[in-house]
Amino acid sequence: MVFSGLCADGSLVVGVVGCPGVGVTVMATEIAENWAHGANEWALEVREGVVDVFGGVTWKPGSSDEPAAAIVFVLGTIPREEEILAVQRLRETLPEEENVLLVQGRADVIAAHHCDDTDVSPSSARQRTHSPLPARTMEVIPVSAKLAQASRKLNTSDLDALRSLARQEAADTSEHTNRAVRWYSADLFRRNTDVLSSAQSERLLDLLDLPGMRHAIEALRKSPTMTLKKMGELMHHHSGIAPMHRWLQHALWALSTQRASNSSSRHNAKINVAWAPERAPEGPTTRTDLLATAAQVRATAVAAATATEARAAHAHYRHLLAAAEELAS
Repeated sequence: MVFSGLCADGSLVVGVVGCPGVGVTVMATEIAENWAHGANEWALEVREGVVDVFGGVTWKPGSSDEPAAAIVFVLGTIPREEEILAVQRLRETLPEEENVLLVQGRADVIAAHHCDDTDVSPSSARQRTHSPLPARTMEVIPVSAKLAQASRKLNTSDLDALRSLARQEAADTSEHTNRAVRWYSADLFRRNTDVLSSAQSERLLDLLDLPGMRHAIEALRKSPTMTLKKMGELMHHHSGIAPMHRWLQHALWALSTQRASNSSSRHNAKINVAWAPERAPEGPTTRTDLLATAAQVRATAVAAATATEARAAHAHYRHLLAAAEELAS
């Protein structure tokens, strides 16, 4: 099976895989939404895969049968034998073993269960999220897709509700009040929170869960005038999601560049990558036009301020040269 990683419509294919109940759908949604909000020039199809008890992966139907060439594997809180088998098989079938990234889902909750203070960030769970997989050199990134999504979805009403909780927490001088037990479970939170309506409580539980709310309340107690933008940035920071998105971005750049460079029919292959000549301004595409554009892109790569920008421009440059070569042949 050839893992080109591209659908017929040009979409890049990413798989999100895990056992039932580890948060595969939440992670897949986060990847798709983050990609849609970014300045990306091509479409991304995120496909979910469920690991069975034998270590096999059953893929949910997508827009095509093209297999994913980059996979985010979501680990459960307790390593399972089927996870180990599934990771081994995926790494064997993909063209590059490093195209599988292991992430520890719901790292915020794991950290909260192991910490005595209010710091329940994914970073505090890092030492607890390494699974005893055979490939111990594979890094495991602790993330919370829920907090990452909350960073985009929180609104002013949510911030006001969090401020009400922060004020109440500040007024409670004793740790033995009934309200103190609300942080033990979602049900206790519902029963012991009287400053919010039932609808407000449910929304905050859905958006942030208890660890996320405690992050927000701690921040608001230190800075009562915190803006919605700052709160969103705080949630994004505590989600730990940035390293995963950087890995994915790099993997997809490499995928599109490799496909453009190695295809047996280069020009036809390039129809489905981000910088295809067919997506250029109106008018005929000539070899001279492509080479002129390539020269401009090369200058952009040389002047790039970051490694990510340089890789993107270099991939674009290689694509244009290969397309020009195809037109000349």
